[in-house]
Amino acid sequence: MNARICKIAQEADAWCDQRYLGEDSYDIEWETKFAELIVQECIDCAKWVGRMNTTAVEPVNTAHAIVKRIEKHFGVTE
Repeated sequence: MNARICKIAQEADAWCDQRYLGEDSYDIEWETKFAELIVQECIDCAKWVGRMNTTAVEPVNTAHAIVKRIEKHFGVTE
């Protein structure tokens, strides 16, 4: 796991520890929070691309730019 994903996992740990520690639902709540945090990071990446894209660009190019930004942000490549 890369450092950014590890940090998000730690954030999910802390969030769940405060709310669900010792409860049966801890694991499912952790997975839900982890997914929410990942999705939010992806949304933030897309917004960043949108702010950087001040000229009209074809949707395909914009989608490609978002994919590349998410890959760079998480350190993931195909």
